[in-house]
Amino acid sequence: LELRVPFLDHRFTAYYLSLPEKMRTPKDGVEKHLLRDSFKGQNLIPDEILWRRKEAFSDGVMSEKKSWYTCLEEHLDSVVWINLAT
Repeated sequence: LELRVPFLDHRFTAYYLSLPEKMRTPKDGVEKHLLRDSFKGQNLIPDEILWRRKEAFSDGVMSEKKSWYTCLEEHLDSVVWINLAT
């Protein structure tokens, strides 16, 4: 379980959800753009961390080239394909 305390505040959640959807969606392929942008220029978080690409959750079996989700999706596709072919 990973707690993200500021995001559990009902006032924060209500405010965030009241913003236009365009402000809450990924921008230029960057997730949580609004949150990241709020830290820009503050010198609190180095840019290489602030703007780094989101990584898949590590489960101990993923590789750098392929996430566990991709491995699972490929496996399920092959199982479904085999079952449909028979």
